[in-house]
Order: sequence, then structure tokens, then C-alpha cells
Amino acid sequence: MQEDENLSGLNALEERLSQEQMTPKEERVLPGWMAFMPPFIKHLWEKGVNFDMDSQKGEFLIKGFYKNGDMRLAIKQHQFVAIDRREKETVIRTLEDLTELNYQWWMASNTKQSYMSPSEPWVEHFLSSKKVKRKVIFIPIDQED
Repeated sequence: MQEDENLSGLNALEERLSQEQMTPKEERVLPGWMAFMPPFIKHLWEKGVNFDMDSQKGEFLIKGFYKNGDMRLAIKQHQFVAIDRREKETVIRTLEDLTELNYQWWMASNTKQSYMSPSEPWVEHFLSSKKVKRKVIFIPIDQED
């Protein structure tokens, strides 16, 4: 009987997860100042990438880069360049380039024993580019991490 209860609980969870995946995400409204931004920045906004703008430096601070903190995105010599906390520069031409860089920071922020969950919206970009797979596990409450 208890096994049936566990299976029905798993079935309910599976159903809820599949409904969450099918539920369309709320579209973000483009702020007025974005009209003056380059098309690539508008594209990042449309794809759910969270960022702030440092108006004094003219850089964008891309959120969700784990141990790096915010990734700085600057325009240098007519191209976008991501600048990490060590001042290493990486040319960014597409959202896929930025996703790959985020993936590298995510991997560097994890250990072989445990993986932190990727932050939004990066987890969706990782899934669509086949860099990760979704796996749900259950452990007893009294089990040590």
C-alpha cells in the first residue's frame, strides 16, 4: 500500500513538472530606454536574460554567473566582449556564446559530489542546447547532504 502511495506521489510530481514546462512564461515588457539599445541587447532581454546597465562605464552587468558574480558585457571595437572578474575578455557574438560562457562558470562553481541548480533563465538555455538534462531526486530528510 505504501509503495502505491509513493508511486502516486511521484506521478503527481511528474504531472506538475510537465504542466510547468507547458505553461508559457510571462512575457517581459520592454522598457522604453531599451529602444536605444543595440539589437543584441534587445534579443537578450527577449530571451529572459537579466541585466543592469552601468551608465557610467557603459557596460551591461549580466546576472547569474555563479562564482564570477555579474558578468560585465562591454562594447569594444564594434563587438560585444564579456569581461569576467579576472578581467579575462571573451568575444560574444550570440546568445549561444553567452550561454556557453555561463555554462563554463556553472561547471567551475560545482563540485563532483554535488551540482548547484543553474539559475534562470540559464537553465532553460542549457536544456535547449543539450548541455544538461533535468533530473529530480528525493532523499530522506534526516540524510546528510
